[in-house]
Amino acid sequence: MPRPVVAREFVAESNKPKRHPKPAKKHDTPAPPPSPHHQHTAQPPNSNLSADAPGAAAMPCSKLDPTTPHKYAEYPLNALEGDNKELIAFNYSSHGTVAWSFLVDNDFFSDTCGMKILVSYVSNDGDLAQLDKSCLDEMPPPALSLTPPTDYQYIYLKTGESTGLRAECATFSAPLCYPGICDSTDSKISEIDIFVKRMSTVGGNAENAINVWILAGGPGRTSYYREPIVVDLHTKLNEMVNVYTVDHRGTGRSTMLDCVAAQTLMAGSPKGRDIDPTEVAACAKALEFKYTDLAAFSITSAATDVATFISKHTNGASTIVYGVTGYVMDGIAAASGASADKLEYFSKYEKDYDDVGGHFMELCTQDSVCRSHFAKKNLPDTLEDVLTQFDTHPNSTCATLVGNNGSSWLDAKASFKLRATLGLMLGSQEPRTLIPPIVYILNHCSSDDIDVLNNFFDVMSGGSAATTQAEAYNSNLLYYLIMFSEMWELPAPSVAEMTARFASTKLSLGLKDYEANAILYERDQHWNKSTTIPSQASVLLLSGTLDPKTAHKYAEYLLDVLEGDNKELVTFDYPTHGTVSTTFLSDSDDSTDTCGMSIFASYVSSGGDLQRLGKACLDEMSALNLTPPIDYQCTYLSTKDAYDGAFDAGLSQ
Repeated sequence: MPRPVVAREFVAESNKPKRHPKPAKKHDTPAPPPSPHHQHTAQPPNSNLSADAPGAAAMPCSKLDPTTPHKYAEYPLNALEGDNKELIAFNYSSHGTVAWSFLVDNDFFSDTCGMKILVSYVSNDGDLAQLDKSCLDEMPPPALSLTPPTDYQYIYLKTGESTGLRAECATFSAPLCYPGICDSTDSKISEIDIFVKRMSTVGGNAENAINVWILAGGPGRTSYYREPIVVDLHTKLNEMVNVYTVDHRGTGRSTMLDCVAAQTLMAGSPKGRDIDPTEVAACAKALEFKYTDLAAFSITSAATDVATFISKHTNGASTIVYGVTGYVMDGIAAASGASADKLEYFSKYEKDYDDVGGHFMELCTQDSVCRSHFAKKNLPDTLEDVLTQFDTHPNSTCATLVGNNGSSWLDAKASFKLRATLGLMLGSQEPRTLIPPIVYILNHCSSDDIDVLNNFFDVMSGGSAATTQAEAYNSNLLYYLIMFSEMWELPAPSVAEMTARFASTKLSLGLKDYEANAILYERDQHWNKSTTIPSQASVLLLSGTLDPKTAHKYAEYLLDVLEGDNKELVTFDYPTHGTVSTTFLSDSDDSTDTCGMSIFASYVSSGGDLQRLGKACLDEMSALNLTPPIDYQCTYLSTKDAYDGAFDAGLSQ
């Protein structure tokens, strides 16, 4: 929401964010403008004010402000009695010039000219003769840009290259329970809504074009996250395919699985949209009353929705399912048909995550800068020493610092908080480059390091508390339901066992304080059954060896148990989770094409023919670079040297 500027003078407010927020996205609900009845004035309505000394009136306004049109700034300027007044007109900003008159086009973290003028006005005690308006000449050329920013093209599902039909949305009614999967006899409802979005072929015939389905995972994740992939693929294939997404039952714009009736997982609940152990019983009772059989929200039920829609509502042409001519799976979380020791259970997540973390840290020896800072003892062993030091000397300077900061576990010991913090960083390609410097700094932990470490943990814990639209579409309840029903060891390991597993790692995501009876449904006859590849189809698996969320070994296990020969696993060496989105061909430019997307598009355009699969981009992939990007180094560490640099507060501003 723009910083407030009243009609007759600037009003400076304290405790405003230092950085400007991005403008509201398409699905965000804009805040209503303040009611004029709530604005206070010392004058009767429609009476003239005086701008005589010692007071002065500075009135910023934009000619493209539709909320408070510019003419209503000109009118009171003329009506103000006195000469100590000035109207500052901006040509192209929207409502609230203090917030939206950016000096760098499309950079919502740059300074604004309106804020600079406000600061000058306050600093000079309202002396208009000294008012610094030089920034008006610095407004970005061209001052008015009608080219949509790339992220807005994604959000609104437009590429900027076509004027054809963009996206169609629909909901269809699906039975709450499909025969043989669950029983809805005693349920209060018999049908639920399933939301589907399609980008149709442009310039071709939608009735005979290839269909591609982009499915989200999670579990419990909405398709909202997949919309940039939809746009990329549609564009890369010259808009000659139909691309579909669906919100799985229980998420997003489909019937949402929630506990509104029990008032749990709500904004005012103990843990907001996450579940608190004290809420489990009431939530379980509400779900049982409404749905009776929670297998209605199983993986099998969601898969049947997609199969049903394809058979009843699409054109019958070749269909490729990302996630029937072919199947593409990116980031494999299941190996149905494998032995029990090769199944991905979330209850084993700590060990799997740590294995990937260990592999990442071993790669330090391949990077000259990283290797030079761990010459006496390698990175994994150095981290082990730090964790041991924290447990042995919990009151030491750096153990205390991490214990007071670290992850959100307020009652966890320092070594656990450090494991969880490093584990969180491992999942993203830029933040993970900070792992070696942080371990190095914590290992020698001198007085010169304290400010750097405090800055790091302040940034790590300073995420926005606001819920994004994508997060609002997710269902944490569905995540827990599927996880404990289908992706958890039975019998379940004890909390003590889970804690011991985490304590045996060097870095991982850590345990939540969930200690209550789980909400479950029974596994159906399809659980952990092997799959035979249809004779007309093929399967393409995409996986990265540094993906901590879905470890690469599960892709290898699935490849092994899939019955049939028309299958291939494409392995990437260094990306994180989701190779279609993270395998950039330029290490320093994440706006370039990804190799994963190129291979995916090749698979679609070749009709799923693995012999014609284009994989040349694998030879163009960048080598692993463990040097932190300069913006991450400055923001997180506020130093010019990630390993040995002195703290400079100005770098993180």
